[in-house]
Amino acid sequence: MTRLPSPRAVTARRCPSLRSALAGLALLACGASLAGQEPPRRPTAEQLRQALNTTYVTPKGQHQECLGRLVFDVPRNMEWGLSKRGEPREYVFTYDVRDGGERVSFGRLHVFMTSPATRKDLEYQRELPALLKKNAVHEARKEIESSQRIIQKIAASKDNPEEGNDEKSRQAAIEELKKDIKNLEDEIANVDEAYRLIDIGIPDSVVYKHGGIYVYRDHKLFRFEGSGYADPPEGGKNLFLETVKSFRYRKLYEIPRERGVCFPFGFLPDDGTMPFDVKLSLRYADRPNVLYTIGTGIVGTDYQPVSEPTALMAATRANIGRDPGPENEEAARRLLKRIEAHDVTIGALPAQQGGIAVNTADPGKPVTPNYSVYTGYGGWKGSQVLPFITVEMRSFTREQERTFKTDPPPFEESLQRLDALLKSIRLRPTEPPMPELAQ
Repeated sequence: MTRLPSPRAVTARRCPSLRSALAGLALLACGASLAGQEPPRRPTAEQLRQALNTTYVTPKGQHQECLGRLVFDVPRNMEWGLSKRGEPREYVFTYDVRDGGERVSFGRLHVFMTSPATRKDLEYQRELPALLKKNAVHEARKEIESSQRIIQKIAASKDNPEEGNDEKSRQAAIEELKKDIKNLEDEIANVDEAYRLIDIGIPDSVVYKHGGIYVYRDHKLFRFEGSGYADPPEGGKNLFLETVKSFRYRKLYEIPRERGVCFPFGFLPDDGTMPFDVKLSLRYADRPNVLYTIGTGIVGTDYQPVSEPTALMAATRANIGRDPGPENEEAARRLLKRIEAHDVTIGALPAQQGGIAVNTADPGKPVTPNYSVYTGYGGWKGSQVLPFITVEMRSFTREQERTFKTDPPPFEESLQRLDALLKSIRLRPTEPPMPELAQ
């Protein structure tokens, strides 16, 4: 498979963490934590209203879906990239078909899910603490026996001053090993508490101290991770646990009306102030090898401390193949279309876009397009109404994913779908309105 070059011409020194975003197409981007231009302190009332994109009307017969605080149109059947069966730990379609940066985080709460799932998957999590406890005891006893054997060897050894082996050093080593044995014995004595199942009052859930919170809903298993969920802190509520308790399952295309944040098949109601950072990939059923990865979150968080450098990101994507070197020369020879970095809109919000399409087929064979396009809006620091928004479209060929029966559709078709998606993205209307809009 042809490998195309990274876009160093954009200025690699300002973006040292560039890496390949596709196997076979080095369509690259800087990490979201790169420093960008700090936006002004407060958006104007007009800029806040732009987030709602009030002039846009969803065409009749189309579904809508939501992510974070955004809502967008779905003109044809779609699916989210979710873990398939097993431990819910990542968001992917397959190992090779994914963006690589998918995540769902709300403050210190991280959410994973797997679909399809059955109640057996939940019951496995209920039985897992007993298995983990048994394994922990077994391993601790093995370490105790090993330490006891070492103590016996040390005690039976003879003085050898040249190797630092004398009575004093032997006793010091034995005392350290005895401390280790005591700690292991304490772990065994407290193992029941360490793996205790906890009832948090949520139906069809499993919680234990060394694991996450597992919730089963409609053939999907959700896993919530965070800190301090086992017991409420003194003098206040456990915010992690309270957030999980507020979780509400929702069906695909079900759009809540109250304030809150969406993620696939889930919703967390709030007062309009919950920090969040989500990035997930969707695809349409009739074009499974083209992903649209939507990212959105609050600027000013640990992950996204400043506004996304959208102009740099768009230029980086658009300038692949312009550096000297054999890989870039190959990219230039295979170029189908280059979208120069330019201004666009996401809904009614100003954004930047850039991308490239190449032919990955060998000479003399039918054209096999492969492409990647970045579109981004930087967001406003601390604003829930104007979070950062990124939409990345990328394709995957049959050579990249052997389960595909076809190669990507023509670039122009996918661009039209991308444009329709971008036009439909807006802040999800709520009752009551978001606090920033009510001021």
